[in-house]
Amino acid sequence: MPRNAGGSKPRKATSKPAKATGVSWLYQVSDWAIYEVLLSNAWDVEENIAAITVARQSPRSGKIGAASFLVDLQCLGVKSSFVRICKGPDDYVRRLREP
Repeated sequence: MPRNAGGSKPRKATSKPAKATGVSWLYQVSDWAIYEVLLSNAWDVEENIAAITVARQSPRSGKIGAASFLVDLQCLGVKSSFVRICKGPDDYVRRLREP
């Protein structure tokens, strides 16, 4: 069998479909209904930094996709962001709403 430049055997192509990953959920979430939008206190004062969370819920599975942003309202814009896929409302509250 021919070997590649590194000396190892080339991998065989598989016919198995790729498993769904967390990334694939991100594309679906944009079509889900809005579950809730949360804004920090005084989010409309220009000198503040605001925390914003937008959550959407799947109509089929009940999963909730949430994106959170930390925004500098004075000049810098979005400072950081992250996304989470939660198993349902209880998991969402536990992971993102409880202190």
